[in-house]
Amino acid sequence: MANKQVAWRISDAESLAVRAIKPDRAHYGDDLMHDMMLHVLKQKERFDPWIESSDLNMAANALLILCSRINSMITRYLESALNSFKDKGGFAENMTKERINAQRQQSVKEGAPQCPICGAPMIKRFAKRGANQGNAFWSCSNYSTTGCKGSRSINPR
Repeated sequence: MANKQVAWRISDAESLAVRAIKPDRAHYGDDLMHDMMLHVLKQKERFDPWIESSDLNMAANALLILCSRINSMITRYLESALNSFKDKGGFAENMTKERINAQRQQSVKEGAPQCPICGAPMIKRFAKRGANQGNAFWSCSNYSTTGCKGSRSINPR
């Protein structure tokens, strides 16, 4: 005898009952993993009448609704992460900004000259190629953000 599966319609009473359950807000303490697992188990219990049912059709339909909910949550998270990336940049980009700010602060402490073009503090850099390869020079700290190409040579003492 075949087990005939029937998909719930969005208006079916069981479908409405499962969809009506909203997750509780999580409250985590010092033991994050333990508290997280307890929260997940507590949330699962709310769906047990459907997902632990001996009626496999009921369990399958309830799980499909939960999968759809998870898919929506992941989609919203990815959209939020993309918007955050657009507004604030990515990890490597933010690390570069932090490094440049640290270099700028260090240069100010060491009495570095100001950029002759924009007036920003200059950063000590080393030429990577050309006739001056390996030699130190002052470069505008705004180069990476505004493209300012102010530079000065460092006179050996």
